[in-house]
Amino acid sequence: MKIAKVKADLEEAKSQENAKLQAALQEVQHQYKETKDMLVQERETAKKAAEVAPVIKEVPVIDTELMNKLRDENDKLKTLVSSLEQKIDDTEKKYQENKQNQ
Repeated sequence: MKIAKVKADLEEAKSQENAKLQAALQEVQHQYKETKDMLVQERETAKKAAEVAPVIKEVPVIDTELMNKLRDENDKLKTLVSSLEQKIDDTEKKYQENKQNQ
């Protein structure tokens, strides 16, 4: 009798667990369907908006005078950086020489 009761209790527990899992599965399926429906709506809305939106072409504007000024300034800065790098190298060499002589 005890074995039969244990088996019955086990079957009942399995049934309850299966019912819980089935309910959870149904909830997830419901959420999935809602999410899928919302995604379809968003796609349709985006498609309609893209059809209605005017096409805007970008027109490049070139200010050659400004470009030349910027290029000249850039060249000056490159020269300055190069000069500073050389001074740093010279200073480091002098420091190392003085350090070794002491």
